[in-house]
Amino acid sequence: MKSDEYWKILENRPKFYAQKIPSLVGFESVLNLDESGETLRRKIGKSASVLELGSGNNALLEKLKKRGHGGTYHTMDIETRFPHDFHSLDEIKQNYDFILMLEMVEHMPLDVFFQYLDFCEKHLNPGGTIVISTPNAGHLNQVWKHDMTHIRPYPLRDLFALFTARGFATEMYRIHLVEENYGLLRWIRRRIAQVLAWLLYAQIEEGIMIFASKSGGNGGSIISSDKTVRL
Repeated sequence: MKSDEYWKILENRPKFYAQKIPSLVGFESVLNLDESGETLRRKIGKSASVLELGSGNNALLEKLKKRGHGGTYHTMDIETRFPHDFHSLDEIKQNYDFILMLEMVEHMPLDVFFQYLDFCEKHLNPGGTIVISTPNAGHLNQVWKHDMTHIRPYPLRDLFALFTARGFATEMYRIHLVEENYGLLRWIRRRIAQVLAWLLYAQIEEGIMIFASKSGGNGGSIISSDKTVRL
């Protein structure tokens, strides 16, 4: 964390509550992109250069290739079961239009997260975008429910405040995690869960995603769009 950055985060937190944050549907699929994946695909386009950190089994790479992405796409992961272009940050020398950290930061202590964030800033092209997705800390149990390797939550409010303090423009989403074939019973359960979450000052969406783009202004801004994005 940079000097005095904690206080800058605190100063920017109140701005978060004025933001409208759309919800997207997310589901696990070997073949198909969910709404959050489709949003990511459209923003990346067909030719942007991409670095995916913590890429695991390279599933996103394969899906984007099938949907027409033909630009540079490099992957980095410390694991060796699947093929990757890099196995450490030190090996990476070039800059990219998009740097992705998807379902990754929750596995990091805070000091390591800031090391990765500083790396991303250094290796981002002008106007480039950092994309982070992670379990929603506002959900009652999503951070800890499914994975014993999760170390800490990263609240969307603080990610927004941090990127704003660093002069990035941001666009944020909350993500409903559902079965790929969404049925009536699940819809009814979600309506009930929404009421309970409201009563408990919690959120029903299990995931979050933030796009943070390099901005020339002071203190960052909000990425605007003409319509709500549906993935």
